[in-house]
Amino acid sequence: MSSETLEQWHKLSRAALDNLKELSSINIKLVERLAEQQFELVSASIDASLKGANLALATPGYKELAPQQAALVSEYNERVLGIARKATGIVAEVRDEYSEWVEGRLKEVATPINRGPVSTAAPAAAPGGAKRSA
Repeated sequence: MSSETLEQWHKLSRAALDNLKELSSINIKLVERLAEQQFELVSASIDASLKGANLALATPGYKELAPQQAALVSEYNERVLGIARKATGIVAEVRDEYSEWVEGRLKEVATPINRGPVSTAAPAAAPGGAKRSA
């Protein structure tokens, strides 16, 4: 292999590695942020369960318990809805990052690649005098 070919292969490999690192960074950030939201959801679920159990233990009758449970369910729904909205916002932000990343890679591909000198020599004859077909 010529030194030019090796250099081009090195540039291609380096560009691919850099692109992979950028994409991995975006993915890691997404997973971290969504994991935080998942933790919030689990926390809200545990909190609502504990509050519900405490209500059941502390309330003497069903007539008093029902409205308190309805309030607890309403509070839990609000928390879950807030978490879902946050997660949707995170996904939308990352979607924009993905779009920017893809657009950047497309611009890179659109730029001409320096391939070195193009050989203009005629193809060599194959053994036995027959010409190679291209």
